[in-house]
Amino acid sequence: MLGIIARVGSLNGQRVAIIRALVRVDPDDPSEAKLQARVVTKAVEMLDEDEILVFDAGFKVRELQEAGLDRYEVRLAKNFTARRNVLLPYKGHGRRPEYGAPVRHIQVDVRVPYREVERFGEQ
Repeated sequence: MLGIIARVGSLNGQRVAIIRALVRVDPDDPSEAKLQARVVTKAVEMLDEDEILVFDAGFKVRELQEAGLDRYEVRLAKNFTARRNVLLPYKGHGRRPEYGAPVRHIQVDVRVPYREVERFGEQ
């Protein structure tokens, strides 16, 4: 297994990833969790003051907070259900609840102007 740390930008309208580091799995502990911890540690070391780290859904928020990150984004699947961490009360009949109450998504005000982002390779 291999972890990749990359800087993402665009060049001529095409998204491009520039590899900054490759993190190999530890031969003594080849678990995916240990590899993810090593990737996070290495990414934190390489993070500049004006950068933010973006992770996919395989990374746990708890692990990122334990690593001391204060600027990060975890990209989840588009079709997930966010739920409260407390079970709903039992109504006295039927199956007992297994999940917390769903959390509604935040309404986005489309009238807010889009902020232009500087892209890699553009002058």
